[in-house]
Amino acid sequence: MELLEGESLSTRLAQSHAPFALTTLLDIAIQVCSALQAAHARGIIHRDVKPANIFLTKDGPVKILDFGLAKLVSSEEQQVLTTEGGSSPSSTNAQERLELQLPFPDLGSLTATGTALGTFAYMSPEQIRKEKLDCRTDLFSFGLVLYEMATGSRAFQGESVVMVHEAILHQTPSSSSALNSAVPRRLNTTISKALEKDRRLRYQSAAEMRKDLLLAQRDLRPRLNLRWLASVAAILVLLPPAYSTGVSTVELRFLPPIL
Repeated sequence: MELLEGESLSTRLAQSHAPFALTTLLDIAIQVCSALQAAHARGIIHRDVKPANIFLTKDGPVKILDFGLAKLVSSEEQQVLTTEGGSSPSSTNAQERLELQLPFPDLGSLTATGTALGTFAYMSPEQIRKEKLDCRTDLFSFGLVLYEMATGSRAFQGESVVMVHEAILHQTPSSSSALNSAVPRRLNTTISKALEKDRRLRYQSAAEMRKDLLLAQRDLRPRLNLRWLASVAAILVLLPPAYSTGVSTVELRFLPPIL
């Protein structure tokens, strides 16, 4: 197996307890979206996208881990379709009752192995309803990850699995920009669209979502350049006249931006 050195996104989130810097967030988001696009193009649905399965390597590339649920897509989807609307086996009911009784903090990274696949806090509405899944379920889960990165908190919270499920199915979270004013409009719109409960209104492909993330990244660059110019202007104002007169406006145009 490939040796990866670094840390999971869940570890980084637990350490910071704060929103990610926008440049870092968008860099990670675009890489994850590219990976999902590649998987979906091959007919693979991950079905368990969450911070614990996103790995930030020391060398820079972001990896999506644990395609274990995706490998079972054919057999498990058939099981869901045959049991939907009817009674599940008693062993499954017993396991589901046990999981529903656990407090939510104990389920932060627990992957369900019953009739609904995925991790409770990052499941799509169609996963909860045990419907047939397609690539759009991964995009909803990824939207939840982006929301957490942008705001420092989960979009849907509760003290039990039932409460979290109810929130995912029926509640609309506060916009990411309402919780973090630094989130630009395009990124806020992208996250909101990914979190549409009706998957017909959601992003229809990872490629479509990646395009909007790239636009959000492009929009961010002028803001960074303006900040750099403002910093340079402040430095020139503070410099003594002997130093400030030695820098011409022509030279300033070629100074590299400090990001």
